[in-house]
Amino acid sequence: MGENLNSAKEMLADASSLIIELEKDISKFFMSKPYKTIVEHNSKTRADTHKIKLTQEIPGQFRSKARHIASDIRSSLDHVGFAAALAQGKTNPRKTYFPFAKADTEESNVRKGNCKDIPQEIFDVFWGFRPFIGGDDVLWALNEIANCNKHRSVVPVGHGLGGQHMMQNFKCDGLCHEMAFPPRWDTANNEAILCVVDSSANTTYDIRLSFDICFGDISVVKGYPVVNTLRYLHQKANEIILASEIKGEELGYFA
Repeated sequence: MGENLNSAKEMLADASSLIIELEKDISKFFMSKPYKTIVEHNSKTRADTHKIKLTQEIPGQFRSKARHIASDIRSSLDHVGFAAALAQGKTNPRKTYFPFAKADTEESNVRKGNCKDIPQEIFDVFWGFRPFIGGDDVLWALNEIANCNKHRSVVPVGHGLGGQHMMQNFKCDGLCHEMAFPPRWDTANNEAILCVVDSSANTTYDIRLSFDICFGDISVVKGYPVVNTLRYLHQKANEIILASEIKGEELGYFA
């Protein structure tokens, strides 16, 4: 019996819309400039530490929306396996999950476990995209992103605007004890130290700052920009669905 992959494609379309929404939400948040330059004075050393620091927490919806998008993308792939199992004549198939694995050596175990109801030919298409560590690591991480509900699953990361350094035109007429070049964003404290100078010094500089929302405590993709990574996963899922559809049509599974 020929099935179709409309449900998988619809879920992927939903994910695409949510990616656009998330990108707009992130842009709107940072356009409000939720950060400031601060100077911390150390009376013992008579030195000032100049920092850029976020003044607002990122909205929790960034985390939940990223997780929702990943879940929709993953579900679209699961739907392909389910449709193929139905088309092969299985009734009430349950083990039709996309084959994420920690290594390519797990192929047999995965095939006989969470994928045992998927036709071999469709499983082979899935596995050909290398959804395991050491293959396509980012594709493997899709499952981790969808399952992660940690507070620090996504974090803000400041960097220089347009690929430049975030601090420019630095001038100081006194002793500069420390200068980060380029300044590095501290995701734990949501700040970047620009320089440490004598308190008596006249210090000026220009800030050229931009931000990304990046993955935090998620294996493999830690530090990867969220929107770009989700776009990659969306495109990869689209390729997998298309390849599965072509193979399924050859076999008479999909109409």
